[in-house]
Amino acid sequence: MRRVVCEAFGDPRALRVVEEPAPRPGPGEVLIEAAAVSASFVDGLIVRGAYASHIVVPAEVAVPAPCPSRSPRPWRAT
Repeated sequence: MRRVVCEAFGDPRALRVVEEPAPRPGPGEVLIEAAAVSASFVDGLIVRGAYASHIVVPAEVAVPAPCPSRSPRPWRAT
Protein backbone atom coordinates (compact mmCIF):
# COMPACT_ATOMS: atom_id res chain seq x y z
CA MET A 1 0.00 0.00 0.00
CA ARG A 2 1.02 3.60 -0.43
CA ARG A 3 0.64 6.28 2.21
CA VAL A 4 1.63 9.89 2.64
CA VAL A 5 3.97 10.52 5.57
CA CYS A 6 4.16 13.76 7.53
CA GLU A 7 7.10 13.61 9.95
CA ALA A 8 6.80 17.18 11.28
CA PHE A 9 4.64 20.26 10.92
CA GLY A 10 5.83 22.52 8.13
CA ASP A 11 5.81 22.89 4.36
CA PRO A 12 3.43 20.38 2.68
CA ARG A 13 6.07 19.89 -0.04
CA ALA A 14 8.04 17.87 2.54
CA LEU A 15 5.35 15.16 2.55
CA ARG A 16 6.58 11.81 1.24
CA VAL A 17 4.69 8.96 -0.43
CA VAL A 18 5.98 5.62 0.86
CA GLU A 19 5.22 2.04 -0.16
CA GLU A 20 4.81 -0.53 2.61
CA PRO A 21 2.95 -3.76 3.37
CA ALA A 22 -0.73 -3.39 4.26
CA PRO A 23 -1.37 -3.67 8.01
CA ARG A 24 -3.02 -6.83 9.31
CA PRO A 25 -6.06 -6.28 11.54
CA GLY A 26 -5.82 -7.57 15.09
CA PRO A 27 -8.60 -8.98 17.27
CA GLY A 28 -11.68 -6.75 17.18
CA GLU A 29 -10.31 -4.73 14.24
CA VAL A 30 -11.13 -4.62 10.52
CA LEU A 31 -9.06 -3.51 7.55
CA ILE A 32 -10.84 -1.09 5.21
CA GLU A 33 -9.64 -1.14 1.62
CA ALA A 34 -9.84 2.34 0.12
CA ALA A 35 -9.98 2.64 -3.66
CA ALA A 36 -9.24 6.37 -3.45
CA VAL A 37 -8.58 8.99 -0.79
CA SER A 38 -8.63 12.76 -0.81
CA ALA A 39 -6.15 15.50 0.03
CA SER A 40 -7.73 18.87 0.67
CA PHE A 41 -6.96 22.44 1.65
CA VAL A 42 -7.63 21.49 5.28
CA ASP A 43 -4.97 18.76 5.06
CA GLY A 44 -2.46 21.43 4.02
CA LEU A 45 -3.42 23.54 7.04
CA ILE A 46 -2.99 20.53 9.35
CA VAL A 47 0.50 19.82 7.97
CA ARG A 48 1.46 23.47 8.50
CA GLY A 49 0.16 23.29 12.10
CA ALA A 50 -2.31 26.07 11.27
CA TYR A 51 -5.67 24.29 11.56
CA ALA A 52 -6.77 23.44 15.10
CA SER A 53 -5.23 22.41 18.38
CA HIS A 54 -7.00 19.03 18.47
CA ILE A 55 -7.05 16.91 15.31
CA VAL A 56 -8.78 13.54 15.16
CA VAL A 57 -7.07 11.31 12.60
CA PRO A 58 -8.40 9.88 10.39
CA ALA A 59 -10.92 12.63 9.93
CA GLU A 60 -12.98 10.90 7.24
CA VAL A 61 -13.60 7.57 5.61
CA ALA A 62 -15.51 8.27 2.42
CA VAL A 63 -14.97 5.28 0.15
CA PRO A 64 -17.09 2.19 0.82
CA ALA A 65 -15.38 -1.08 -0.08
CA PRO A 66 -15.93 -4.74 0.77
CA CYS A 67 -13.58 -6.25 3.30
CA PRO A 68 -13.58 -9.52 5.20
CA SER A 69 -13.88 -9.44 8.97
CA ARG A 70 -13.01 -12.05 11.54
CA SER A 71 -14.90 -10.20 14.24
CA PRO A 72 -17.09 -12.47 16.40
CA ARG A 73 -19.91 -9.90 16.38
CA PRO A 74 -21.40 -7.50 13.82
CA TRP A 75 -19.92 -4.02 13.44
CA ARG A 76 -21.94 -1.09 14.76
CA ALA A 77 -21.29 2.62 14.97
CA THR A 78 -20.46 3.90 18.43
